[in-house]
Amino acid sequence: MKIGTAAGMGTLVGASSSAQRAQRKVPAGERPRNVLLVIADDLNRFDIAPFVPTPNLERMARYGADFSRAYVPGPLCSLARYGLMLGEYPRRGGLGRIIASVHPPPQVNPGPIVDHRKWTFPRAFASGGYRTALFGKWHLGFPDGVAFPADDLVFYQPHFFGFHDWLVGSPSNLNSQGGGYGDWLRIDNGTQTQETGWPELLRLDAIIDWWSQNEDTNKLCVWSMNLPHPPFTIPPAAAMPADYVPDNSSARGRYEAMIVSMDFMLGQILRFVDLNDTLVVWFGDNGTPPNAVGPEQDPAKVKRSTFEGGIRVPMRIMGTPIPQGVTYDGLSAITDLGPSLAKLMGVPTGGSDATPLMFEGLRNGLPYRDWILAERFVNRGDTPPPLSEEPDSELVIVEERYKYRLVDGADLVYDLLQDPEENAPIPPSHPGVAAFAKRARDIIDSLPPRYV
Repeated sequence: MKIGTAAGMGTLVGASSSAQRAQRKVPAGERPRNVLLVIADDLNRFDIAPFVPTPNLERMARYGADFSRAYVPGPLCSLARYGLMLGEYPRRGGLGRIIASVHPPPQVNPGPIVDHRKWTFPRAFASGGYRTALFGKWHLGFPDGVAFPADDLVFYQPHFFGFHDWLVGSPSNLNSQGGGYGDWLRIDNGTQTQETGWPELLRLDAIIDWWSQNEDTNKLCVWSMNLPHPPFTIPPAAAMPADYVPDNSSARGRYEAMIVSMDFMLGQILRFVDLNDTLVVWFGDNGTPPNAVGPEQDPAKVKRSTFEGGIRVPMRIMGTPIPQGVTYDGLSAITDLGPSLAKLMGVPTGGSDATPLMFEGLRNGLPYRDWILAERFVNRGDTPPPLSEEPDSELVIVEERYKYRLVDGADLVYDLLQDPEENAPIPPSHPGVAAFAKRARDIIDSLPPRYV
């Protein structure tokens, strides 16, 4: 059963008719208020300048705000996307790792099914009259409670969360439904094709077309890049700076070439949008792949781990009304980003675990949040065992100076000020950190369960 394009899906796409309300034209003489959000896939703060040339990210820091202590809710990409889209901890959906695949469908590939009927970031903007679009990777699985064939459902996943359009889309990683960057499953509002073109070049053209077609409407555009996620591949010349010579001799060399391409593509869209009416947000969704670490990185402390290299990500924001050249050192959570953007733009805010005050913190230069949660655990569809009995799990509480890390039932404290590389764990009973350790345990006891 094929159910047509997004425009014809009506209330099937959202949890309420308000999510599908017709977009409002911007009144004559007024500028639109647009949001362009760009997500890089598998990128640590040690993978950008000064370690790898990323001049467009430097431009974002120079003419906008650099959030130096931004955290994702877990060290894998589905977790960051859950936090962004729903404004809540992935544990509420039983999600502790990635949603492994979109093929085969759920009845053959069981795993967390995300409840799309809650507040969502794109639906909030859609209900506020914005035209909403996702270009690129989804990797957040199937919506819960939708009764039509799963083989069709895979091609409409983001629509149920409030996106009017899903174009040049990839359900998950490119090599999940193909061979990689030169052979991948492409989705355009429910139509599937096997694509051989370089994804980010195709998305750039599609974003420019979509943006121009909706020039008189407020827009939320999410460009969810596959770059620089494996398989590590040298990008084509058209997706690279003319003077850059890539190193094809190692995984790290190819990975860095993909980072340079990511930054180059970001620069192309920054040249197109008008920063007088567009807020541009960029962040990485988790740390570096362990098989592509640079000289500043420990492969045991990057992606898949709750060390800083796995969960502390680079984030830059520029455009009206963001101050220029500001570094914000307060704790920031990607879980807060969607609700904070919604509040800033005057559309319905929400999220069960979000603190939607990120931009208030930026404006006054003060911390808006006292602690951060991040974790990784086995995906669950039923009641999990106690943390102390759960194997292969990690949970951290981060405060301004200290980090409490619970791994396989063992707990340790790190002093991020004196030990930023997390090489010298401190017993929680140590007098200098005992009060913090107790606060962290109290926070853990207050968290919602790892269950829907």
